[in-house]
Order: sequence, then C-alpha cells, then structure tokens
Amino acid sequence: MPRNAPASVTIQQGQEESGRACGVHWQVRVFVGSTQDEQPHRRSCVRLLVRRRQYAPAKQGRQPMVSCTKEFLLSPGKLHLNVILDRQIYYHGEAVNVQVNVINNCNKQVKKVQVCVVQVCDVALGTTADIRNTIATIQSQEGCPVVPGFSLGRTYHLCLHPQGKHQRRGLALEGQLKVEETSLASSTLFTHPGGGQHFGIVVSYVVRVKLVMGTLAGELVAEVPFTLMNPPPDDSLAAPVREGRQENLEERARLVIEECQRTSISDMLRGGQESQESVDNTLPDTTDDYQVFSTEEPRQPTRNGDMK
Repeated sequence: MPRNAPASVTIQQGQEESGRACGVHWQVRVFVGSTQDEQPHRRSCVRLLVRRRQYAPAKQGRQPMVSCTKEFLLSPGKLHLNVILDRQIYYHGEAVNVQVNVINNCNKQVKKVQVCVVQVCDVALGTTADIRNTIATIQSQEGCPVVPGFSLGRTYHLCLHPQGKHQRRGLALEGQLKVEETSLASSTLFTHPGGGQHFGIVVSYVVRVKLVMGTLAGELVAEVPFTLMNPPPDDSLAAPVREGRQENLEERARLVIEECQRTSISDMLRGGQESQESVDNTLPDTTDDYQVFSTEEPRQPTRNGDMK
C-alpha cells in the first residue's frame, strides 16, 4: 500500500439505515481473467476485507495546554481558565487526565464545570460535512460556586470507551470486520503537509472545558486537541505472532489441498460410473434380432417345482 494511504474509517449508521456504511474501506481482490483491466465475473472473483491502521509515533510531543480569558461588559476584572493534559498521545482504552485551573478576578460566579471529549470528523466524500460527537463527559460542582477573588484547581479523568456509545449514529469507528470488534477511529496523521486532500475522512479529538456562570454572564469555553491512536507494534512481540499466522496459513493450505484432491478423486470415480452407465444405456437391445442357443441340454427337475 502507498505510505500516505488513508486508514480504514467507518461512519456508524443509524438503526433505520441500511446498506453499506459510509467510510474508507480496503479489500484485496483476486480474480481470474485474460487482462488486468477487465471486469471479472462474480463467480471468478474472491474478495477479502482488510483493515488499514495508523500507529502512534514512538515519541510523545509537547504537552497540550491552553489558556483563555473572558472580560465582561460594565464589570471590572477578568476570568482566567487554564487547561492542561498530562500528555499528547493517548492509546485506545486509556483515560484522559485533564487539569483545570480557574482564577476568578471578576465579580461573577462560576456555578458549574463541564469537561468532555469530542470527536471531530471532517467528511469530504461528495459533500463536505463536519460531524462532532461527544465521547465522554463530566459535569462537576465540586468547589463551586467560585466566588470573586477565589480560584479552583481540579483534575478530571475521562474514559474513552463509555458503554453504549458505539451505537450512536455518525460516530467514526475503525474499519469494521466480520469476526472482530472495532474501536473508535484513530486520529488522522499526515505524512507530509497538504496531504489532507487525499483523505476522504479526517478524524481528530479535542478536550472541551466549559465554565457555566448563569444565564446573563454566559460561558467560557476552551478546547485542547490531543491524539488518539493505536500503540506502536513491538517487533519482539510481533515476530511470534507472524510466525504463528504463517504456520496457521500453511496448515490451512495443506488442508485445502487435501480436500481438493479428495474431491477431485471422488469426482473422477463418480464420472467413471456415470460414463459406464452412459455406455450401457447407449448399447442397442439385440434380443429381438438374435437368438442365443446353448449346447447344453436342460436338466430334468429332481423334485416338483425344483429346476436349475
């Protein structure tokens, strides 16, 4: 596959929808034909659905953080919000640790803190669309209200695999297979700048922190992007897996060959019997044209009703 090829992504369908799901799918196709460009018949073609993945880099990037400030009309002072993540790259199944620091130098009160993880899916297949889904959320009132002149510091833990979220319509998942469960779609990484135009679906994740101050005061929102991907494969662990798969493949090939040979022999035997029956059916009936004479004289019966 090309190095800059997009990973497998599937957009989750609703319960009322049917047909093939929208996304980026990969398959291996083997067919028998005269040329490579011809359209093979369905009975002369075999398709195998495969999943293409992107693995996370071996090194972590800079620690994500963001700071924002809000001023109020006809009110002195400012409200400061600082959001820090413990690292940039997270693996599937791990929890995201979000540190929130609030400094209230205004005359408003912070009544509630809301922290959530949002999946942003940019779809460029046909029509451009931006799909946002909330993966996990926490609403907390611990330490609230934050009155003027006070501060708040809390660390929130959000799990990226909440129960029942995979059934939500519009959620981006990794390429689905028939015999294996799938997880959330990994973040899309570009091998070179400007490579986003070759990707049909671009997936990213952000942590969204919102400070609720009431109807009149409004809200203060900050978003911090992070990366969610599969862990990089370990060569020492991948080698035995590849060897085991190779052994299983050779065993299956041997069984298939034996089954084909057994089937071919049985077909030959069955074909020989059918050919013999066809020959017997094609022979002419000569009993009407010829009479068969025997040189032996018939024996007399030894008993009544006993004749050989």
